[in-house]
Amino acid sequence: MIHLHNGDSTAITARRANVPGRHLPFRETLITGPVQAGLSPHDWIEQRARFLADNYDQNLLRVRTELVDQEQTLDAARHEDEVVLWFEHDLFCLINFLYLLVRLSKARHLSMVWSSLPLGTMPEPDIVTLFNSRSAVPPAMLRTAADAWSAYTSDDPMALNRFVAGAGIDFSFLRDGFLLHAARFPSTRNGLGEVERRAMDAIAAGATDFLSLFTRFDENPPRYGFGDGEFLRHLRRLASRADDHHHRGGRREPAQGALRPHARGPQRAGGQS
Repeated sequence: MIHLHNGDSTAITARRANVPGRHLPFRETLITGPVQAGLSPHDWIEQRARFLADNYDQNLLRVRTELVDQEQTLDAARHEDEVVLWFEHDLFCLINFLYLLVRLSKARHLSMVWSSLPLGTMPEPDIVTLFNSRSAVPPAMLRTAADAWSAYTSDDPMALNRFVAGAGIDFSFLRDGFLLHAARFPSTRNGLGEVERRAMDAIAAGATDFLSLFTRFDENPPRYGFGDGEFLRHLRRLASRADDHHHRGGRREPAQGALRPHARGPQRAGGQS
């Protein structure tokens, strides 16, 4: 039995609670960067590795090696007696969860803990209870996950709209998660995505340091699920747009990119450009 967790914290807690099997964190952030459909495994890893290294100040060789090792683990996991996916109802987890449901759809026995509450702060007894109440992933959920992943990775910016508008989505948090994702694109009214808007609102309310901003951004329970690194990336991009505006001589012309009103949002690169 192998467990794939939404982060190191949950994996560590499950080990301490003596939940049987191997416990591994799934280390990716598929809510951001390119997730282009139709790539070979080699090209997928290369594209993801370059994005993660460039945007999170990581060593490219190390990131590439870790992604190769992780994908090889997923290949081998399909032959385990059981694979248990541990994820929670936030956007970060949802996209990683969809990827794994598609990636492991041929596993011998695929089960899940799809929690409406944060897993990383749960005490050991609650983790054991969740493990004992885990459920098998039904075929209908695998089909929905495949359709959702196809819409998420599509070059057509309207594919997600059509998917969300479709009837009969029997997959908890999926519709709400995709609506959160859609809110990240720039508004046609003010050019801000929801992440940037929340950051600006927190600044206007008096937040003056990163910790205060990060705490206010995604109140409990967290529904975006961003780590501090991803939120910092958004702030840096917001600051660069403001600086670009300043260097234009203070004219009211909006900067190109994230702060420019746009009917469809920025160029889509699978979740976040």
